[in-house]
Amino acid sequence: MIFSQFNFDGCLSYVIGCDKELVGAVIDPSNDIDVFTNYARKKHLKILYVIDTHSHSDHLSSVEELAAKFKAKTVMNSFFIKQRMVNINFDEIFGLGDILKRNSKIPIDIHLSEGDKLKIGSLLLKVIHTPGHTMDSMSLLGKDRIFTGDTLMAGQCGRTDLPGGSSEDLSDSIFNKLLKLPDNILVYPSHDFGRSSVTTIGHERKNNSFIKSMAVLQQLKAAGKTRELKRENQSITKIV
Repeated sequence: MIFSQFNFDGCLSYVIGCDKELVGAVIDPSNDIDVFTNYARKKHLKILYVIDTHSHSDHLSSVEELAAKFKAKTVMNSFFIKQRMVNINFDEIFGLGDILKRNSKIPIDIHLSEGDKLKIGSLLLKVIHTPGHTMDSMSLLGKDRIFTGDTLMAGQCGRTDLPGGSSEDLSDSIFNKLLKLPDNILVYPSHDFGRSSVTTIGHERKNNSFIKSMAVLQQLKAAGKTRELKRENQSITKIV
């Protein structure tokens, strides 16, 4: 397998490829596209897909520009259509409105759904729909690793107070999908926030303080303790 991680001031992007057929994909590209074109050229890699794991609000996506450069297909989860309806009506806040609207204009060629598999030569990436940070958040599961976008990061989880965010959906995505995976699965997120650029499901299961907080929420909800539930929920809404 051909694989590389790129760190742009805490924003993480990836190139993954098949070393037999020399075909690959770029995941969550941002910033200078020359980094990706130079790497692909160095590895003699034909890029088939350029993927956004979700609708980004903190930076402009380079998916469209990079796909044009490689003559590749743009790829997102099929819920991007609903997410964009929310984004384009979003009032300006924190300077994010323009980013959301510009990213919402990017044409998407391939719309992936839960359980779909993206074939990259001999490699397969299975789609797991993991909403919560956004409605269109998806994670891509390979043989030994998963690309989680902004859903799960080292020591953190995605914030839910931006358009399309839902604390309940995020909790469901993490507990009923991601934490069902084996402990040794490597986790490659879209941000590192000064912590780590890679982790594992097992490490996050044991050490992620936000996962522990969400577990408390589930316990309070099950016990019907609405006042404590509201207070705890407010404390973890703005996570990333």
